[in-house]
Amino acid sequence: MRSGFVALVGAGPGHVDYLTLAGLKALQKAEVILYDALLSAEFRQLFPKRAKAIYVGKRCGRHALAQHQINALIVAHAEKGKFVVRLKGGDPFIFGRGAEEVAALREADIEYRVIPGVSALNGIAASFALPLTLRTGGNEFRAIQGHQLPDDPQWWQDLARYKGTVAIFMGLEKLQSTLEKLLAHGRDPASPLALIESADDGSSHAFPTTIQTILALGYQRVGHGPVIVYLGENVRFMDTKAQTFHNLFQEAPHVLSAHFH
Repeated sequence: MRSGFVALVGAGPGHVDYLTLAGLKALQKAEVILYDALLSAEFRQLFPKRAKAIYVGKRCGRHALAQHQINALIVAHAEKGKFVVRLKGGDPFIFGRGAEEVAALREADIEYRVIPGVSALNGIAASFALPLTLRTGGNEFRAIQGHQLPDDPQWWQDLARYKGTVAIFMGLEKLQSTLEKLLAHGRDPASPLALIESADDGSSHAFPTTIQTILALGYQRVGHGPVIVYLGENVRFMDTKAQTFHNLFQEAPHVLSAHFH
C-alpha cells in the first residue's frame, strides 16, 4: 500500500480569509480533512466534495475527541495511503497541539508538512490595529497561557515590570487572580488592557479598559468564543472601530470555492 501524507494546516484565527495560499493548495489535494472548532462555516465551502470531513474540535473543555484519539485518526488515514489535512485554528505550533501530532507522525514514519497559519496572537490584534510592537512604545511582546501560570514570585515580578505587550491566551477564567497578582508585584492599576473575544462567524469584539476597571467591574462576555487579553501601553493605540479583515473580502469564500467543485 502506498504511503500517505499529512499536512498540518494553520487555518488562522477563525475566518476563512486568513487561510494562506499554501493552506488552500493543501485543501485542494485533501482526501481526508480533520478540522477544528473555532473555524467559521465558510471553511466547509473550501472542502473538496470527494474529501471525508471529520470534526475533531475542542471548545471550553468539551472535546469531540481526546488528543490521543485525534493522533490515532490522523495516522490511521495516512497509513491507508490518504492525503490527510489536519486543519487547525491559528498556527499549529502556537498554543496548539501541532507538536504532539507531529510526534505521532514521526513515530509512525509518515511523511508530513507543517503549513503555518496566522496566529490569533497577531491576527486578532491586527483586526483592531493593536500593534504587538511599537517603535515608540512597547517594542517587544510575550505570549503566555493563562490557565496554568507558575507560582514563582520572581516570574510574577518580571511580568509585572515587563514594558512590552503581554498577550494572555486562555486567561479569562483566572483573569481576576492574574491581575491581582500583577498588582501585588508592582504593576500600575491604571495599566491599559484589552479583551478581544472571537465569535463563531470569525468576527471579533474588543473591550479596551484598565486593570483597575476590570477588577472593579469585571467583564461581561459577548458570546462563547475564546478571549485573548492584551496588556501594555500599546493597547492605547488600538482602534475598536477598525474594519475587520474578513469583512473586506466577504465574497472570497464563494470565489475560491469554485476551484474545488
